[in-house]
Amino acid sequence: MLLLMEGDAPQVPVAQEVQPEVSKVPQTPQQSPAIPQAPPPKPKKKLKTKKIALFFILIPVLILIAYGIFIAVTYWNCSKITPETCEIGECSFSLSGFTLVTNMKADCCGNEICEVGETSSDCTLDCPSCDDNSECTKDSYDYDGKMCIHEQIFAPCYVRPITLSTTAPEDDYQVKIELTSLNFDYSKAKTNGEDIRFFDENDAPIDYWIEDWNDEGVSAVWVKVAGSGTNTIYMYYGYPDANSASNGVAVFEFFEGFDYSGESELTKVWNKHGHPTIELSDGVVTITTSATSEEHGGQYISKNVGADILLYNLVEMNIKRFSGGDYANHMANIGNASSIAGAASDAWALLRHNPSPDGGIVVFGSNYGGIASPPVGSFNTIKIYHQGDTSYAYEPPDTKVAQYSWPMGGPPPGRDYVLLGGTTYKSGYGKASYDWIRVRKYFSKEPSASVGDEEAVGEESTIEELY
Repeated sequence: MLLLMEGDAPQVPVAQEVQPEVSKVPQTPQQSPAIPQAPPPKPKKKLKTKKIALFFILIPVLILIAYGIFIAVTYWNCSKITPETCEIGECSFSLSGFTLVTNMKADCCGNEICEVGETSSDCTLDCPSCDDNSECTKDSYDYDGKMCIHEQIFAPCYVRPITLSTTAPEDDYQVKIELTSLNFDYSKAKTNGEDIRFFDENDAPIDYWIEDWNDEGVSAVWVKVAGSGTNTIYMYYGYPDANSASNGVAVFEFFEGFDYSGESELTKVWNKHGHPTIELSDGVVTITTSATSEEHGGQYISKNVGADILLYNLVEMNIKRFSGGDYANHMANIGNASSIAGAASDAWALLRHNPSPDGGIVVFGSNYGGIASPPVGSFNTIKIYHQGDTSYAYEPPDTKVAQYSWPMGGPPPGRDYVLLGGTTYKSGYGKASYDWIRVRKYFSKEPSASVGDEEAVGEESTIEELY
């Protein structure tokens, strides 16, 4: 609109060409030609995709089911396994399935543990007897290899063959071996022979007893040869740490070495009668008796040995008499009828000590026998045996002191007892010392033993090669 100003002629408005107002239509940007779109998948292709997805879902499920079946089978198999005798079994789970885990029971023969109370005699599975009784080896058992191991623990060890002049006349026959500086090197053995051991030709150990060991003279050793017909055995020695295995009880038919600590221990084995004085020292018992009207002949000790042992073998006693006119005693009754001292006829043999002059007497039965004058104040060995219908008594070296032929072919049966001590006279005293008593088998021609050459068992020669 135009405004008229003052002084201006009015102006007629000039008609202007009015342009028709054109409405503005938004311009659409120019677009590229449309790209044809892929048609939607047909329904059949959609089904294939679903199957593939389902396949990948089922595979793990099937694997888990198969693994579960596998685990169940392994458990079933495991549960059917029976453990060994000494095993405790339990099925244990792992990713690889169930397996049987076992542990050994205690106190069970077969658990490969040699436990208290088990020995090689009642459980060889756990306690195999690998002891070769050689002081030259350390013996053990290899459970994995199931074999004995004999490891040589020192060198040298020495061995000598012992040859018998005649074969052993019967089983378990006692043979005496004498060692001297001419047939044995004492410097290679222990001071008292603690290291000597004996074996037969089959490598079986032989029991032995050292009667006397004198490294400057003659040593006497007794062995028990197990098999009749044996003529060679072997002696080992030379182990400095060995302990003695000398055992008279194991060697002889009867043996008493009087190795007691005192009278109380002695009287647990021997019966004491009356009131004798008993002294023990270094394996020797001394019995002193006194003559009284109440206990005449009744002060002694006694033991039941058995007539089958006493009357049918050689009885030897190492005994010492004491000098003096007051000593008058029965030193021993061998084969007494009972444990009670009585008449001379009650015994097979009596060892007496004459009151004057100093001497001894051996009698059989009712005072049958002879008189000898043995050493007094020192030990000597008396031997008594019965052969045929005659009984004999000897003192060393080969002095016959008594002989008696029994009218009935032999002493009466039931002579079971040995009595030591007892007085003979109502005046005087009795006293004697006893070192040992042994009973052994006897033949008129006994085998003697000779000692062979020494062989060293060292590192170059193993124990296994000698055994």
